[in-house]
Amino acid sequence: MKKHRKGIDIISQLPDEILIRILSLLPAADITRSRILSNRWKHLWAFLPNLHLVMPRFEEQVKKFNDSVDQTLALRDGMPIQKLYLQCSCGGNNNRVNDWFRVVSQSQVEEIEYRFLADDTNDIRFHLDLSITFNTLIKLTLEGVALVIPKVGIPFPCLKKLNLQFTQHHYKHSLTKLISRCPVLEELCLDRPGLTCKSRIIKLRSRSMRRLTIERCEFKDQKLVIDAPKLEYFHFFACYFRKYTLKSTTSLVEAYISKARYHSIVKLLRCVSFTKILTLTRESLMALGTMWGITLPMFPNLVKLEVPWLETLLLILLQNMPNLEYLTFSDEYLPFIMGYNIPNGGGTCLSSF
Repeated sequence: MKKHRKGIDIISQLPDEILIRILSLLPAADITRSRILSNRWKHLWAFLPNLHLVMPRFEEQVKKFNDSVDQTLALRDGMPIQKLYLQCSCGGNNNRVNDWFRVVSQSQVEEIEYRFLADDTNDIRFHLDLSITFNTLIKLTLEGVALVIPKVGIPFPCLKKLNLQFTQHHYKHSLTKLISRCPVLEELCLDRPGLTCKSRIIKLRSRSMRRLTIERCEFKDQKLVIDAPKLEYFHFFACYFRKYTLKSTTSLVEAYISKARYHSIVKLLRCVSFTKILTLTRESLMALGTMWGITLPMFPNLVKLEVPWLETLLLILLQNMPNLEYLTFSDEYLPFIMGYNIPNGGGTCLSSF
């Protein structure tokens, strides 16, 4: 067997394809450090299927970062990108970032996660140009972005997952228009969305959407209308709307309700009354407990309920759940309810954990 002399860099003698595969298994920080190993390693990271780009906070380093991204995309020359993670700050140039997206859109990109970190005033300055068409994009996450939806075109023909965090929608019905430009969308997550216009009605309409998550939204004067006939999962946390309408709810399988407004909690429960699995938090039940004298909805399909222990209100709820099979308590202790017979119901309620 041939013996290798000490000090010889055997790893660097491997083909580029193998070295790129090795780099793809490392954390992002280690990939960045590999650039200083030698001239051979300096640009290898640019050919990884997943690109992780984080703009430095210091203004004097931003120009170097911008030039590096330009060089990276030029070196790839249209090579397919599996995932692009891009994090920018207030030092970023809006037009330049949009130019990067134009290049990436031609690289068969499948997933983009773009986060724009605003300054201390939480001012959103980045505007994403949605006139660009991403023909291969499957998953998109945007944070701190102001969206202006074009009048024509479908920018996301293959998009299945859309996650909007702290985004702004400047024109009336812009969010509705964005969703309509995603014809195969299956999962939508809205976290702290903002509307800078007077939209009385917020419509979420999709013929393909199966999962919807809405968190930390406060629109006291707006009505939320959800038109998703294939919706199976609905997660609602810390949101406040004037009124709710959930159309075509017969497909609903699971609903999670937490921190809804006091006067609208019953309306929200009516919207999800056809679900098979329901989770209510302590805040939801406390809001519901203030609504004495209002008729609670029936839950004809419900088979599993998860709640904290609130004795009086719980017993009232159970009367409207004739087909309930499993009852889970989210509190740390188990009350004495094992074997409780549901009034007007179809059997025995069993506690499970």
